[in-house]
Amino acid sequence: MRFIWEDFLKIAKEELGSRVVETWFKAVSITKWDNKEKIIYLQTPNVFVCNWLEKNYRSVFQTHLGRLLNVIDPKVVFVTTSLKKNEDIPAHTELDISVIEKKTPESKIFRAAHVIPYNNNQKTHLIASKLSERSGHLNKKYIFETFVVGPSNSLAYAAACAVAQKPGELYNPLFLYGGSGLGKTHLLHAIGNTIQVHNKKAVILYQTADRFVNEFINAIRFDKIERFQKKYQQVDVLLIDDIQFISNKETTQEAFFHIFNSLYDARKQIVFSSDTFPQNINGIAERLRSRLASGMIADIHQPCIEVKTAILKRKAELSGELLSDEVAHFLASHVTSNIRELEG
Repeated sequence: MRFIWEDFLKIAKEELGSRVVETWFKAVSITKWDNKEKIIYLQTPNVFVCNWLEKNYRSVFQTHLGRLLNVIDPKVVFVTTSLKKNEDIPAHTELDISVIEKKTPESKIFRAAHVIPYNNNQKTHLIASKLSERSGHLNKKYIFETFVVGPSNSLAYAAACAVAQKPGELYNPLFLYGGSGLGKTHLLHAIGNTIQVHNKKAVILYQTADRFVNEFINAIRFDKIERFQKKYQQVDVLLIDDIQFISNKETTQEAFFHIFNSLYDARKQIVFSSDTFPQNINGIAERLRSRLASGMIADIHQPCIEVKTAILKRKAELSGELLSDEVAHFLASHVTSNIRELEG
């Protein structure tokens, strides 16, 4: 059956794309093929995956596995062994996925425990630090001293500095928005780096929204929701880049909503960046949108040519290069999109 399954994955990848296969199908395996009853038993890692496949991909399994097994319209049964004995959901449940997506805050997936303060004990710090490291380090080159301030970004810069000096006290949450490549990520890292200098014990986590989504999906797939929750409950400063990427992902938004509430209630600092104003992000639940916009909102505009010239000269200096005013002005006047392209 291994070869049948490998052929199925190839077909599914061509039809649905590699992302669907990697996220949902790779965690599944064929446990039994009942040739007499024409039933295919598929093992799933947990109830969430079981229900998701049942609702969204049953026909895909039926069609392609039936063709590979040379059977017309076989029955597909999804099973899972992750259920505890005291749970009343049958192993091959047919619950609708919406039941899980509408779980209350007290549910197993979205229950938000009290945030553990960073100075609770040494073991907490070690665990949280290791978890934070796996999600990506702060970029040490992004500090306030290397950020060129001008009229287009002065408000965002001032707000970021204030947050770094008094995390959890001023502008919580802080929401930075503006076009791509204008310095939002630089400021997020600068906040984290500054807080880390003043408080070595603080648990600081920089995370892109798309990485958060993937991490949450994997936590569901491999039945590690509690570990996922614990990681974010131990954070003192949460920096989320490109928050707009959780739009139209209802279950992820539900999980993030409770993480936000837990951290906010514990006076932990939260900072977001986005390419647009909170009210203009489509596909966001209203209660989450209101929280994104509940603190300080600062935008970053396209810089004027003088600021772009100053940025060019600053970046050249940091690279050990000398750039004349004439060359810097020429380049700045011909690159109009964003700072990232200007640096390139």
